[in-house]
Amino acid sequence: MQKQINREPLEVFINRLPTKILRDFTKKHKKRYNLRTHLPREKLISQILQKVPEEVILQDLYAPYGWAGDVTIHLFQIDGSKLNEISKESQLANLLKSLDFKRGLTELPEPVEMTLSDDEIRIRHEFLGEPIIYRDPSTYKLQTVRPLETAFSVIHLPTGFTELRVRKRTYALNAIKLLTQYFGGNYKILSFTRDNLAAWIDWATTLRNARFKPTGPISTLYMGAKGWLDLRNVELFKEWWKKGERVEGIYIKFEYSSKRELGFSINARMGKIMFRTFASEEEIKLVVNRGRLILGL
Repeated sequence: MQKQINREPLEVFINRLPTKILRDFTKKHKKRYNLRTHLPREKLISQILQKVPEEVILQDLYAPYGWAGDVTIHLFQIDGSKLNEISKESQLANLLKSLDFKRGLTELPEPVEMTLSDDEIRIRHEFLGEPIIYRDPSTYKLQTVRPLETAFSVIHLPTGFTELRVRKRTYALNAIKLLTQYFGGNYKILSFTRDNLAAWIDWATTLRNARFKPTGPISTLYMGAKGWLDLRNVELFKEWWKKGERVEGIYIKFEYSSKRELGFSINARMGKIMFRTFASEEEIKLVVNRGRLILGL
């Protein structure tokens, strides 16, 4: 397996970024590279690719956003593995030499890049997504393609706490199974108890909504606050919380600076964090580390 800084073409990556981030980047480098800040989105992207050196794009855009964004993170823990034997990049390299990584693309999220940094093993996975059927405009015939999909995993050493960043649960489960094949051991699905959710709510700036799974004839009770109201100040929510009913999920916002607010949902049973705002790597780490603390890891 070759160690690569970035396997994704920069043009594809930049096209995924929100316009606000592109404009902020352009303003930062306006004078240095003679950039115009108020161009339409397509021209904004074009001038960045043409005028800004690749190493600057990698440092200022790919580093904070390449594995980040409005991602969904599935939380697991790997136990009884070879991870305890890895503390240096040379030890990871020696382990990789003994592994038989598949070269061809399949439906399974196979690792294509693996690096060790700051007690984290960071892995990029690639796989074939679900078939997409479209009508060819030149022949009017139906065509089928399997898009290239990407997933990312971050394994925290030495605990084995693992983030799997991919939308669908099926791909996350397939990826964690592959990782235990490579590193040994077993995995367990991390979930949040009612007390864990209470800790998340205490940490939040605003509680936007909550889903209760009560006993009895009601399957699910959804509560959402109007406008910028905090659901914790609503009497109906207080009553249901005091009843001790199971809470399946919440959506909270956390304001960690005067200019930035993170919005994300938590699925308690699946141990899943879903970002609803475009988050940077630093912001994702802030939330994930809070989750680790709440779980006692």
